[in-house]
Amino acid sequence: MFERKKHIVKLFNTFSLFSVIFFLGFTQNSDETIIARVGDKTISLNEFIRRAEYTVRPVYCRNNTNLDKKIILNSLIAEKLLALTAGADNSFITKSEVETFLLGRKEQSMRLFLYNDEVKSKIRLDSTKIYNMLKYVGRKYQVSYVNLQDTLVVKQLEEEVIKNKFNFEKILTENYNLKEIPQKKVAWSNLEHPVILDVLFTKDYTKDEVIGPIKVDTGQFMFIKINGWIDSPALTEMKTQERFNIVKDVYEQIQGKEIFENYIKHVMHGKELVFNKEKFFALADIVGPIYMQSQNEKEELFKKGVWNYKNEEMKYESVKPGLDEIKNETLFTIDNQSWTVEKFLAETRRHPLVFREKSFSKTDFGFQYQLAILDMVRDFYLTNEAYSRAYDKLPEVTRDYQMWKDNVNALNEKHKILKEKNQDSLYLENYLAVVEQTFNPLIDSLQKKYSNRIFINVEAFNKIKLTNINMAATYSSSPFPQVVPGFPIITTDNKLDYGGPIK
Repeated sequence: MFERKKHIVKLFNTFSLFSVIFFLGFTQNSDETIIARVGDKTISLNEFIRRAEYTVRPVYCRNNTNLDKKIILNSLIAEKLLALTAGADNSFITKSEVETFLLGRKEQSMRLFLYNDEVKSKIRLDSTKIYNMLKYVGRKYQVSYVNLQDTLVVKQLEEEVIKNKFNFEKILTENYNLKEIPQKKVAWSNLEHPVILDVLFTKDYTKDEVIGPIKVDTGQFMFIKINGWIDSPALTEMKTQERFNIVKDVYEQIQGKEIFENYIKHVMHGKELVFNKEKFFALADIVGPIYMQSQNEKEELFKKGVWNYKNEEMKYESVKPGLDEIKNETLFTIDNQSWTVEKFLAETRRHPLVFREKSFSKTDFGFQYQLAILDMVRDFYLTNEAYSRAYDKLPEVTRDYQMWKDNVNALNEKHKILKEKNQDSLYLENYLAVVEQTFNPLIDSLQKKYSNRIFINVEAFNKIKLTNINMAATYSSSPFPQVVPGFPIITTDNKLDYGGPIK
């Protein structure tokens, strides 16, 4: 049974849901350039670039030559062709778990645009401040520091080391019994606290200077001693501009976080979540072992798209009797609404829980489980806000939804073909041989079959410039981490000898 720590039990009061998750976004653009049309399906320029750049491409099209571009386009068109072959209403794509997965992805996109509208248009940066910081952001400081919460100690230390200039280390070791003074290197980074960035990188300091008290949070103060630094100045105009953009991006994130946190406070105003302590612990005891043993596995399953839902259903089979016993019990209440265990579990299928800590001990599971539930409920209300603004009808949201739907439909069709030909095991061992022997001829035949329904924007396609950076982009701390589906490994064809031009 999972240990019920004292600090966990204390949290069973009322909650204000103000924590926030941020995503790697995509921009609104209602006039997207269409690169290819396959029947009633389209591939936009944005989708082409994201599918090529935001996921790891196979070795046969990993570079940025014209042949690589043709293989990428043929692969994306092949995915649409498999989806067309499978049909829009087949027994797989209409399964409730698949529809729920696609709905969850769609709602995540909606929250993305909610963030864009609520934050990006309201960010106001001080360019003068940024240009002034360029003189200092190349520094890497070596500092000693101390964190304090007691305001009396803060005032006393300020008097001693700031006003009277007493030795920093001597005061801390002799007067405050500090055996070792923490040290660290501080470089410009979005991982640093914004207050520390403002303090260290907006003005000049001298070696051994002590700064403080610095209020980093409510009831949290710091004193910092500058032990020295290494400077890497920007010596060219290009480096200066690059550094300006880096600083600008960090401050956009900082300001955006503050704006969105205030927006969340507005949305969640008056809403308090109260757990049913007994039923929460009963549920945690049932599902805890599943979550604890499968953290890494779950991340891998997410990367494989819809297949994770089959695995999830199988994992829950072993605990189904226990869940059935409490499914109609109230897990928590919020906004005068009761959420039963059954309703909560149904919501987790469209919004898988995201744990704030990537790894934690068994004894911390209850606490981390609560936080994950709080974040899910917060997103539930943000999603409702997005629906109220009709974000589900946005062309970009609809296109993203269709991209994922075609992808999982094509994946299932590919899986069926491998099963029928008894090549699923061989594919895992040598995927390239199977693609060349089985899928290349199949895709060639589909290209010919649908040739009069395939149209390509050759002019726009030829202008595309790709990198050969091998990267898999993910959304940070979100229910569906993948930015785009995995690259469709179904053809190595590098010829555009089918279809016609887009008119």
